[in-house]
Amino acid sequence: PIILNQTVLISFFMLLIIGVEGIMEYLAGRTFYLSWYMPLSIIIVGFACSFPMFALYKDGEYTVSPLRVIIHGLLCYAIVMSSGYLFGWYSNLRYFLITSGLFIIVYALVWIASIINRKAEIKKINKILEQFRDEE
Repeated sequence: PIILNQTVLISFFMLLIIGVEGIMEYLAGRTFYLSWYMPLSIIIVGFACSFPMFALYKDGEYTVSPLRVIIHGLLCYAIVMSSGYLFGWYSNLRYFLITSGLFIIVYALVWIASIINRKAEIKKINKILEQFRDEE
């Protein structure tokens, strides 16, 4: 479920950013075009980017340290940018930089959503433990 959860989070935020980009282009009076394979390529990249999350685990425990986060971020960045090149998300330096900026935004949004989810899970588990203790 962790891989699926991360895939959905990453893909959702990538598609959201592209949707916002499309709205901005429309409002500016420009044409916005997506290739037929773009949504599928985003899901594939979201799936591939969910695997570096295991860099945040040490001895089976979820451990967040600055070094692990940097390694995780660099692995995800390498996946996104190499996939972006293969899928034609960028063709010149300008679009490479735009894609890099969008990566940072999506990466931050996924981290925020993951933290919120983790806190909700902890709260839920604590509530169950309290109920269990009260029954004893």
